[in-house]
Amino acid sequence: MDPDLDLGAVDDHDLLARGVADGVAEARASARRWARLVEFHRRRDADHRAREAVSPHFTLTPRQETVVEVSALWGLGEGRVRHELNVALFLSSHFTRVWDLCLSGQLDTYRASVIADNVRHAVSDPVQLFKLAARISAFLERHLSDAHGLPGVPAVVACTPKQLRNKLTYEINRVRAADAAERHRKAHAGRRTRASDLEDGMAHLGITSTVDQVRLADHRLTLAARDLRRQGDGRTIEQLKSDLAMDLLVGREEGVPTPSYARPIINLTVPVQTVMGIADEPGELSGGTIVPAGLARAIASQPDATWHRMLTDPAGRMVELSTTSYKPTPPIWRHVVAEWGSCFEPACSAPATGVELDHRIPWPERETSTSQL
Repeated sequence: MDPDLDLGAVDDHDLLARGVADGVAEARASARRWARLVEFHRRRDADHRAREAVSPHFTLTPRQETVVEVSALWGLGEGRVRHELNVALFLSSHFTRVWDLCLSGQLDTYRASVIADNVRHAVSDPVQLFKLAARISAFLERHLSDAHGLPGVPAVVACTPKQLRNKLTYEINRVRAADAAERHRKAHAGRRTRASDLEDGMAHLGITSTVDQVRLADHRLTLAARDLRRQGDGRTIEQLKSDLAMDLLVGREEGVPTPSYARPIINLTVPVQTVMGIADEPGELSGGTIVPAGLARAIASQPDATWHRMLTDPAGRMVELSTTSYKPTPPIWRHVVAEWGSCFEPACSAPATGVELDHRIPWPERETSTSQL
């Protein structure tokens, strides 16, 4: 028997860690198949140019030729082959560092596809693509993790798909700041409610609004539900939130508690130039949700909004703060929440405002600082 398949002989750590090695091998194999697609397309493109010089009436394009031939030989649907070819051509041409991470098995093809699909449908300017490639590559490098501890296995990208999408949305909004306000205006104009019937006598009601208002509404429902649970109500938090929302909407609001504690935290990180109206870079809510400049200014200008200044160096990186005490100071907490946005742990996308800070290296071996939390 293959020793790698004798799973009963390994401990828990090796059992899961070797799964990382399997994922790296799988990602590397998938990327090699993409590379074969790119090379086959390159050859069809060269053939097409030669044939076109003889007869300009050849019907199939190089992409169409590639899709038809590969689909038949590999036994894959044409739609899948066409998508994989588009992703591979885009990454190998414009996001070379991302392409290298794929070939080394450090980035799986799913997240690589997320990058390509989000960017290629939104940005076509070569200068903007160059800037985006550098920023996304730096983000992926920051999320490389070698927690598996296996010799010979490279560090792998450990950000969640949600964190990656949030980063892509933020960077795309940065390079497309000129039309961000118009896109938000159109999206806001499309706000609506939607009711749909479900099975077993149930139905679903959805409300579309700006992200800050939805978060405030959800927070209030959560606090009210917790209050009722403390009073002995046997319904779950989610059941209570649903019932409370319906009570408010259909006019049974009498008796619905309005908590007077724990004002909701809608943490927004935004350049001061955007707040002042002299720039249109987007803002970022805790958890990574990106908001356009106009909405960021509206949130920041609300009467009960509280502003905190974050110092940065000339490159735009926040200046490190530290303290000799175990507990982080309020400025350190705000710094970490603003810098990370969501949970630091791999595979966790919870908003940073709702998770606990902890030391990367135990205190007092290292001081409590923004880079150690």
